[in-house]
Amino acid sequence: MQHAQALAIANALIERLSPACERLEIAGSVRRGKPDVGDLELVAIPRFVPEQIGLFTDVDFPDEPAPTVSALDMALANIGVRRLKDGPRYKRIVLAEGIRGHDISALHAQRAAHQGRALVDLFITDRERWGWILLLRTGPQEFSHWLVKSKRYGGGLPSYLRADEGALWRGNQMIETPEERDVFDLLGLPWMEPSERQPLGNLQAA
Repeated sequence: MQHAQALAIANALIERLSPACERLEIAGSVRRGKPDVGDLELVAIPRFVPEQIGLFTDVDFPDEPAPTVSALDMALANIGVRRLKDGPRYKRIVLAEGIRGHDISALHAQRAAHQGRALVDLFITDRERWGWILLLRTGPQEFSHWLVKSKRYGGGLPSYLRADEGALWRGNQMIETPEERDVFDLLGLPWMEPSERQPLGNLQAA
C-alpha cells in the first residue's frame, strides 16, 4: 500500500489504542517514510489495570495486591480485530473490516496478497527496553541485523555487550535504554534519522 494509506490506518489504530498504553508509536517502513509499505508495525508499552476480582463474585482478597490485566489486550478486543498471534511480546493482528469508529477507505486498497486486509505487527515492551525495541523494529532489516551483530563479525555491537530478551546486557546486568538516543550513545554511534538508517559500513563506503 502507499505510505499515505498506511499512515492513515496506523494513526487510526493508535488513536483507539493509545488510552490503553503508556507509549505507542509507529515503527517499520511507515516511520522510515518509505513510499511503498507492506505490513504495519507498532511498538507499545501497555498500561496494566486492576482485574475486577470480587466485582461480580463473592470472592475478594483485601489483604493482597489486586491482580492486573493488560488494558491493551482489552482495547484490542473492543475495536474488532482478529489476532493471528497473541503472545506477551508480539501480536499479529488483522484489520479485516476497518477499525470500529473509523471509516478507512484505504483498507479496500490493500495489496492483492493481503486480500483487502491490513496486517499489523504489534511489539510489546516496557520503559526500560523501549529505545532498543523501537530502534530494532524501525529497521530496515539489514540495519537491525547489523546492530545485534558483534563488531568482531562486522556488526555494530561492542564485544562487551550482548542482545537478548529484547534488551542489551553487560554480563548479567541489563542496560536500560528508555530512548533510541540512549542506544546510539551506548554503541558509540552518531544519531541517524529513521529514513537514513543503514549499516555503518555502508555509510563509510558512501
